[in-house]
Amino acid sequence: MMNKPIYVEIPIQADIDEVWEFTQKPELHEQWDLRFSTITYLPKVKEKDPQSFLYETKIGFGFKVVGWGKSNGIHNKNDGTRTSSLHFGTDQKISPISEGRGYWQYVQTEKGLTFLTQYDYKVRYGMLGRLLDLFFRPVMGWATALSFDVLKRWVEKGEVPRTQYLRFFGSSVITLLFIFVWLYQGFIPKLVAKHPEEVAMLSSLTAIDGTAAIKAVSIIGILEILFALVWLLYRNKMRLFAFQIIVFPMLTISALLADPAIATHPFNLVTFNMSLWVLSIIGFYMSKDLPTASSCIRKRGGGRMTIYQNLLGEEFHKLHPKLQARYALPIDVPFFAIGKMSKIETGARWLTPFLKFASNWKFLFPENGQDVPFTIKNTCKLSPNGEVEVYWERTFYFEERTRCFNAFMSIDTRRKVVKDYLGDPSLLYSDLKFNVTNEGRLLIRSGFQRVVIGKLEVPIPRVLEGRVIVEEGYDEVRELFSIHVFIHNPIIGKVMAYAGEFKEHTF
Repeated sequence: MMNKPIYVEIPIQADIDEVWEFTQKPELHEQWDLRFSTITYLPKVKEKDPQSFLYETKIGFGFKVVGWGKSNGIHNKNDGTRTSSLHFGTDQKISPISEGRGYWQYVQTEKGLTFLTQYDYKVRYGMLGRLLDLFFRPVMGWATALSFDVLKRWVEKGEVPRTQYLRFFGSSVITLLFIFVWLYQGFIPKLVAKHPEEVAMLSSLTAIDGTAAIKAVSIIGILEILFALVWLLYRNKMRLFAFQIIVFPMLTISALLADPAIATHPFNLVTFNMSLWVLSIIGFYMSKDLPTASSCIRKRGGGRMTIYQNLLGEEFHKLHPKLQARYALPIDVPFFAIGKMSKIETGARWLTPFLKFASNWKFLFPENGQDVPFTIKNTCKLSPNGEVEVYWERTFYFEERTRCFNAFMSIDTRRKVVKDYLGDPSLLYSDLKFNVTNEGRLLIRSGFQRVVIGKLEVPIPRVLEGRVIVEEGYDEVRELFSIHVFIHNPIIGKVMAYAGEFKEHTF
């Protein structure tokens, strides 16, 4: 998965449950999504099992691609946001896609919801497959975006997908026809052949004749070719159809005035122009309010990027889709999860006084344990100075007491690090460097550190720093996030370590 993942986002003015039904029911989904011709759900062994399905995609000329898919779970956030992840693939060699992963997300807004998707896939045939994907991937992105707009119009306006696609592709065929007609008429009869009838009709209508008439016909040919390019590039096809509805009768009348005898010729300009006039009328009505891929946002962010997305850039898209959804935190919409730490360990006993001291600032703590329940809450918000920051609240429920490990994170775009203020109020500052592993896990390492005393920050010598390694991933089989944290010092060794699993819950 080397190319940029496909991302599509669109606002829909509808209830989230309604859009959920249109996208999760296969008999509805297959109607609006160009990427699938049929979708068939397979029976579940257990109710909690992932939903497996088979799909077919007809690609024309009697060929079709048959594949498999698995929905890896549904996760609801406290604000009503829903996320559905997907693993899909096919064994058919005719498909350039071997397998891929992605997710759909439904984000509640004041006027309805934002429906978005991101997915990526592996290609077949090595270097050849990657070259083909330079063409195939944009087509997939366009098809996804067009499908999303068809869904939006179906939900908001009630126009069924079949009618929308009939109008869209019908209008597209007529557009291609007019591109060909204007290109051919400008190039062959006027520029290449300089047909005598073209010159004669122009001479009959004007005072131009001889060599000047031939040159004028060539100029008209160039203008017709340019108009073909307008048909190709200009987006508002409805205006072009309207223009032709006016122009074709005028051209027909002019031709008859120049040479009334042409009306008696077989396949003459009268029948030809009238046919184009009727097609223009049909195209005019078919092109009204067409679905379009341009209605969608095709680049992730749209003003909603958190510090982690800004920091990682394109690397962010290499994270497992569940981690992307977890770290794409909207402002003031917390991520909340409940889990269990399989183990929590601290270092040497003589560190206990220091750890107890740090616990007063909701930082480190001296307790050890196994299977310790804990919660985690992340909230993205604006700080008083206008900086976007994420407040981390980790709470550990030991048998005899509850401990917290809190932090405030923001980004230093110049140095490309996360600024991590540990404790509440802050007791320690540390640079954090974020990376993504080949398996889509998030790897975090600490850097430069300082002790925080009010507004004063005192650098810590490198040899005294508590060096941190954090790795976070997602287990698709168990549908759980995993976390491993190890804090050590080059002189005294381990300071603290913990490892566990957690699952998103409604806060």
